[in-house]
Amino acid sequence: MASAGTSRNVRTELNYSKPVEGNTISIDFTKPGAEAKFEDLNENGSTSHDVTINDVRGKTQDLSLASNGFQYVSHDVAGLGDCKTEQEITDLLLPATKELVQNQLGASRIDILTSRIRSKYSTDPAKRQEYRGPANSVHSDFTPAGALKQLENVITDAEERQQLIENHRVYVINVWRPLKPITRDPLAVCDWQTVDRHRDWISKRFIYPGNWSELGTPVYHPDHRWYWISNQRPNEALVFVQFDGDKVDEGGMTVAHTAFVDPDFNEGPPRESMEIKMFAFVPRV
Repeated sequence: MASAGTSRNVRTELNYSKPVEGNTISIDFTKPGAEAKFEDLNENGSTSHDVTINDVRGKTQDLSLASNGFQYVSHDVAGLGDCKTEQEITDLLLPATKELVQNQLGASRIDILTSRIRSKYSTDPAKRQEYRGPANSVHSDFTPAGALKQLENVITDAEERQQLIENHRVYVINVWRPLKPITRDPLAVCDWQTVDRHRDWISKRFIYPGNWSELGTPVYHPDHRWYWISNQRPNEALVFVQFDGDKVDEGGMTVAHTAFVDPDFNEGPPRESMEIKMFAFVPRV
């Protein structure tokens, strides 16, 4: 793999959604046949395309959250290399990552949505299975509608929620970092400026008893420009936007991302990584 000071672009395949009529898919799990429809979507709903993943090693200063929807941040967390269990990693990284996002955005409030570790330390059989390798599919964790629905789930009081929206810029931020240097299945992000919200996005809504969620999956377009950082280390945090409440009319800055196969380096141990997703509330001035 490229050394820490060497940039290396990668030509590989990414799995994009197939176009669908109306750019929307809805699966209602309260009705018969939903599971079969969901399995069919997973098995037959994507198609692969050759793309170039551009290495930002040595050029991270050229990219920003405000313009591109993501940035790589140098963030040393003392003691991370000494952690032996998932709980130790979580206890260390959750507060450190909240502080990182507060400092990056000037947020006055952070509400953690989810945290996920892909690690050999897990004692959960399902998580150990997951550790064998991530699924590679281009997606965003939310559509604008899905993010606002999630906000309702997190801030259940309607008056409090409305005051937060009026007085703050509301973000969903994802922070992804390796727990050891990446040698396999790195993460790539797509420059938000190269994606057209009308042309490219498919909304996938999943309906459950009393609730629903909605994520976005783009279709391929040659304008899309993809990035990664080679040999990413635990102190190189990828911070990217999954929703910007002030850009709903522009598509919400729901940055597409995916793991990908590096054809030259795909025989190393499965990656170990953690992602933390959160609402961040930045006071209006």
